[in-house]
Amino acid sequence: MPVLNARFTELHRQRTYGDPILTVYPDRPDTKGETGRPDDYVHPYTGREYNGDPLEVMTMAHQQLLHLVNGDEFLTDLIRKDPDLLDLAIGALFKYDPDNG
Repeated sequence: MPVLNARFTELHRQRTYGDPILTVYPDRPDTKGETGRPDDYVHPYTGREYNGDPLEVMTMAHQQLLHLVNGDEFLTDLIRKDPDLLDLAIGALFKYDPDNG
């Protein structure tokens, strides 16, 4: 769904403009080489980038919304700390029309 992903990419680009690429979890050896622009996302992996493309923003937003991140509940933090991402994720669920973008 490139049109839908573009909306999440736009939010990420606005939030992270000028931020450097960093290791997403610098203290975890099992994630060596995973880089992105972590911003102030509730879950740092949300800012993970693949060759400059932030493909995790949309998936992580919905995982957090639905409590599916490593068995942890991130919804409360998403509500309190990242209302913009929450709004976009909820809007995508209820307003996105794949036939009309």
